[in-house]
Order: sequence, then C-alpha cells, then structure tokens
Amino acid sequence: MPSTKHPKDLCCFADIVCIMLRLILHTLLSGLRARRSLALENLALRRQILILQRASPKPAFEPLDRLFWVLLSRLWPGWRRPLRLVKPETVIAWHRHL
Repeated sequence: MPSTKHPKDLCCFADIVCIMLRLILHTLLSGLRARRSLALENLALRRQILILQRASPKPAFEPLDRLFWVLLSRLWPGWRRPLRLVKPETVIAWHRHL
C-alpha cells in the first residue's frame, strides 16, 4: 500500500527546506562580506605603499590621500586595522574638515 503524506508531514518538510535555504543564503552572504572586507583592507594597504614610495623622510598625505581615507572610513567598519602611517584620530579630523 503506497504511503500518503499527511499535511503535517509536508509542513515539517517545508520548514526544514526553508531553514536549510536560509542557512545557505546566510553562509553565502557572510562569505561576500568577508571578501569585501579583505578587498578594502588590501586597497588600504596598497594606498599606504604608494604614499611610502613617493615619501621623503616623512610621508606627506595629499588631499586625494585624505579623501581616500575619509571615504574608506565611511564604507568599511574595519578601516582602522590596516592603518600604519597615520593615526585614526587624524583621519577623523580630516573627515570633520570635509
């Protein structure tokens, strides 16, 4: 005798499928966020290398460099971590002046 599915069983199956889809979507989105953060950190470090390559004894930040850091501070919560050439407080001061 073929088994028949009860509406209760179908509902439970649909709930499981829904939970699995949400977990997959969450995993994909968190991977994209991590990748975005890594790309922004890479960009921040590359910008500092460019400044060091043109530096005399003390690296000079041009207006475009300042604008870069101000924009990065707005776009990326982890902008402070890769800073090596300037203090975060300086970037915040530049932000106030713009």
